[in-house]
Amino acid sequence: CKKVILGAGTFSVDGDLVIDCDVEISAGTKINVSESGSLTVNGDFFAGKRKIFSGGGKIRLNMPETSGYVDWFLNTVSENPNDHTALLQKAFDSMSRFFITDEGYKISEITIAKPVSVTGLGTHRVPINAKTGVNTLFTVRSSDVSFQNLLIRMASANENNICFFFDTSADSYENFSAKDVYIDSAYASFKDADGEGTYGNVFLSGITMQTSKDTQLVTHNVNGLTLIDFAVLRRHGAGISCNMPGVIIENADGVRMEHLDVNGDWTDTGTDGHGIVMRNCRNVTMRKILMEYICGTGFIFENCSGFDLENIQTYTFKNVGLYIDGLKDSTIRIVKMTNGNSVGQDDDASKKENYIIRNCENVVFDSVISNFANNTGIVIGGCRNMTINGFMYSDVRNNLDAFVLLDEGGNENVVINGFTDKSSVSKRKGKSYSLTGNGITIKSALLAMSKYYEIITEGGQG
Repeated sequence: CKKVILGAGTFSVDGDLVIDCDVEISAGTKINVSESGSLTVNGDFFAGKRKIFSGGGKIRLNMPETSGYVDWFLNTVSENPNDHTALLQKAFDSMSRFFITDEGYKISEITIAKPVSVTGLGTHRVPINAKTGVNTLFTVRSSDVSFQNLLIRMASANENNICFFFDTSADSYENFSAKDVYIDSAYASFKDADGEGTYGNVFLSGITMQTSKDTQLVTHNVNGLTLIDFAVLRRHGAGISCNMPGVIIENADGVRMEHLDVNGDWTDTGTDGHGIVMRNCRNVTMRKILMEYICGTGFIFENCSGFDLENIQTYTFKNVGLYIDGLKDSTIRIVKMTNGNSVGQDDDASKKENYIIRNCENVVFDSVISNFANNTGIVIGGCRNMTINGFMYSDVRNNLDAFVLLDEGGNENVVINGFTDKSSVSKRKGKSYSLTGNGITIKSALLAMSKYYEIITEGGQG
């Protein structure tokens, strides 16, 4: 059949009923599925926004195109204005696609064990409120799960709460997406179990995490991760101190980031509040990534390969702007680290390098800027076959006695094409470079303000 039309009246389902076509429900129609019964519809279900179902039986509406309403199940659970957990759980268990209207649902812990697409229906993000005592709001144990146009408030949840938890302790899943979702006051917004399973093809777009209290994205063993317009905001939470990274990604293959921002706060204590930490990751693309007011290191890349990065920046940090150890076969274009303009910064505790690059192989940097350094501009050690096309040391703090470029040794075939020391502070005490071996070659150098300068190699000007 193409469509079943149910007229006004009450229909009872006491056994197992499967309908392999669309179903249209007329006004005044009720469907009671008894405890011993089950109803499965493999087609679209048209019922409007009305109370349709009752009874304690199992319902599954596998709608390929249309979306249902939570309201359909108001007669299947006790109606509690202060706790909508049972109602929402019934909707997640029963429908493949549904709308959440502007009701301000209050929920505890929800388990997602079937494919589902959830959309907030409204011109603005539709609110969902975590109740007091919640540890994990949504536990995801299914492939093909998506959320869109929601405001999730986690302020009343327990300390160390998680908004979305991917339970990969034993099984692998794929195809999770969240679009236009605003998460407030979560300790972690997206986190996996770091277990035997994996999650593949994760797509997060238009995600804002406000008043972030801990690491917002923690993922391991992910195959295919996309982050677009992804913002971790800490600055607007009065009394919130976060000494943890904004994002941690480990053992990932195929990562794409565009317009990602981790925004910290100088009231954060400690020096471990890093921006992004990536370990053992492969095939990573980044475009327009900003770490701002970080009480730690902006970017940490360890034992990674296949990076294609463009326009990445750390602005104001307490530790290191960009720390790389063990990067291979990669290209990084237009990178800027600025360690200045930090109101309230503890100068004695923050004399750190703008760049530390160690143990890299077959890596090309194009246009590297070290601005307002509070120590050495760039440290290079143990690297092979690496090229830096354009390194500019732009400005420096007064009375600084540090190198612009420091060679830690152990380098082989490292070439810097276009080295410029353009420090404008008159009280600068440091030197332009320190070369301890034969592994680094500097070409076309312009040394403007350093205490010691000289023509180095080709095209040098002192």
